[in-house]
Amino acid sequence: MNTIIVLGIFAIIAMYLGLFNLKRYALPVSLIGLLLALGTILTKQLGNFDGLLYGMVSFDNISQSYGAVMIIITCLIFVASRFYC
Repeated sequence: MNTIIVLGIFAIIAMYLGLFNLKRYALPVSLIGLLLALGTILTKQLGNFDGLLYGMVSFDNISQSYGAVMIIITCLIFVASRFYC
């Protein structure tokens, strides 16, 4: 759940950076947010997770691993596209 909160906060910050014409800071802020979200996933990887919202959202090891892979791929795409912005 902390991963979703971190991603949401940094998405809002990146959106406001684009709104106030500070686009040169959007990529570093987005990468910092993604790396912090990856850090929350990796620190919680060893624990046993219960479902939230009466079992509708689960954070088991498979979903945590999938989230980590998607965050790493997103970071690589952001780094590769830095010259196009």
